[in-house]
Amino acid sequence: MTADFAIVAIAKNENSFVEEWINYHRSVGFDRIYLYDNAGPEDESLDFLNEQYRDLVTLTKLPGPGRQSAAYRHFCEHYKSETRWVAFIDLDEFIVFHKHGNIAGFLSEFEGLGSIGLTWLMFGHSGHERRPAGLVMDDYTWRYPFSFPQVKTLCRSSEVTEILSVHNVNHKARLINGFDLEGADKVSVLSEGNRFRADLDMTATVSINHYFSRSLEDIENKLKRGSAAGTVNRNFDWFLEKKHVFNSTLDMTGPRLIREWANSDNQRHGFYKNNPKIVNQTFKHVIAEDFDAEWYQKFYPDLHVQCLSAEELKNHFSLVGALDHRAWNQRAWSERFFDPARYRSIHGDLSGLDNCSARYHYFVAGRFEGREVFTR
Repeated sequence: MTADFAIVAIAKNENSFVEEWINYHRSVGFDRIYLYDNAGPEDESLDFLNEQYRDLVTLTKLPGPGRQSAAYRHFCEHYKSETRWVAFIDLDEFIVFHKHGNIAGFLSEFEGLGSIGLTWLMFGHSGHERRPAGLVMDDYTWRYPFSFPQVKTLCRSSEVTEILSVHNVNHKARLINGFDLEGADKVSVLSEGNRFRADLDMTATVSINHYFSRSLEDIENKLKRGSAAGTVNRNFDWFLEKKHVFNSTLDMTGPRLIREWANSDNQRHGFYKNNPKIVNQTFKHVIAEDFDAEWYQKFYPDLHVQCLSAEELKNHFSLVGALDHRAWNQRAWSERFFDPARYRSIHGDLSGLDNCSARYHYFVAGRFEGREVFTR
């Protein structure tokens, strides 16, 4: 039977995460997953998927180092004719259709592109030193403020003739605004003069939510085990040295989405119905260090008439406020309505920046330098 929308991925020791990843992509409309098990003799096996997910997952054993490209080639040789569209992603990557809700709706607008480059939203460890017990999309909600330049490919299966890269697999990928990547794996979001190109940020429509590190414990394990693409001694200093930036923007898209699905009668969302990992979840990790209880109570009318303690207000934010897009202090509120003209006027050394570059500067540098975004 032909699958309309398929995923190809390779996994090793991902058993703790694989069922959520499978069910998430089922929920957004993928109807076949070709999963390659890279486990060796001492690793966790994914054999249990053959029984529990035989309607959705085709599992192939592929042990050995550096096997990601080999997995993609195997798919092309054996399964590509069974699918119309295919995404090449990893198990820490979740494709989120912010505008359309599912892949069918998304491709109804963009299928003319044929081969689409999907950019990352990069999530940090969200304050978790050790692996938490909940779902990935609940536990990791703090991310980098903008799209990250790396891409992965979603394309017509017929366009994959050879594997040229594990990111831009056929070197034909374009962004959904038609920008041609010209074979590159990365999007140059900064132009000459270090100015941010907002026209290349497509993540309001579609993104890959890349839970790159998960917890600090998990990223340590990631460093030890090497990469399915063949890289053994990877250097994550670019991430570890800037953890504050990769944990600086609160994004509750995942928690809101899976709670919507938990209340749905659609069979595609069955994994989330009565799932104990999301029942009575309190998002303690979303409470920012600069949470201002007094401001929070005064600003929201439903709270300012109540006599709540600081701890009760924090609990309200972790249970309700974060899911409702509420800000936690005056600065967080002003960031939602960031005014680049005011920012430039306050900081004379930035007067030459355009609006997009001013916003980029603030969210990746200015706020960590203590710069103001409003006049007192």
